[in-house]
Amino acid sequence: MKAQVLADFIAEITNPSTPEKNKWTIFVDGSSNPQGSGA
Repeated sequence: MKAQVLADFIAEITNPSTPEKNKWTIFVDGSSNPQGSGA
């Protein structure tokens, strides 16, 4: 039972039918990098 609930939840939140108008675009000024902050 629990596995089915988890599978249903994942299927619901990963629905690829998100409208284009709700997607975000993030712009950075170069202060961001794939390695993180290095702190």
